This record gives sequence, C-alpha cells and structure tokens, in this order.
Amino acid sequence: MRMVQDCIMVEIPEINNVTESGIIMVMPKGVRLCEGTVREVGPGKMNKKGERVAPILKPGDTIIFEHGKGVEVEKDGKKFMIMREPDVAVLTDKLHGNEFDDSPFYMPGAVKA
Repeated sequence: MRMVQDCIMVEIPEINNVTESGIIMVMPKGVRLCEGTVREVGPGKMNKKGERVAPILKPGDTIIFEHGKGVEVEKDGKKFMIMREPDVAVLTDKLHGNEFDDSPFYMPGAVKA
C-alpha cells in the first residue's frame, strides 16, 4: 500500500476495554479525538502552480485527529486510518507522562475533547 498526494496512514493503538473480571469499559461521552502514530505519508499535494507541496508530517509522528475522519483499514493484523493531512488536529509528542495520564477518563488512543 502506498499513500498518494496528501494522504497519510495512521496506526491506531489497540485499546483494551475489557477488564480482567470481564467488565467492558466504554469510551466516555464527549471523547471525539483519537491519538495515533503516522506510519506512511504521501509525497504531498500539487498546488495551483503545479508544484508539489511537501507534507508536514513524517512517519513516527504522534498525532491527534477527530474520531470518524478517514477510512479504517487493516494491514498485517493492525488497524490503521487512511486520512488526509489537513484532517489532523494536532501534531504532538507522546501524550504519556502529562495531564492526560492522570485523568480517570484517559484511554490510550482516545483523548477527551
């Protein structure tokens, strides 16, 4: 699979939402943003002058994007989202180790909006 134009492939971390006792935890209401890692990036989009505009994102970047943007695909047993670079809300360092980890509502792969 190869990305074209300004498309990116984002790996979605697996969320273990079942406790050891079998209770299924659901995502809290209001969670609209997800965290993922960019795995592949297209070459960029062409501007009106016919020049290629290089993408900002690169493989390995951690991003936050709106839930429901893009198309979910499975490759090598892992879940990915294919989306356009402009659909990314935030380019960030790993969220682990900051205020999100202390929230009782924090789940890897999801960020409370």
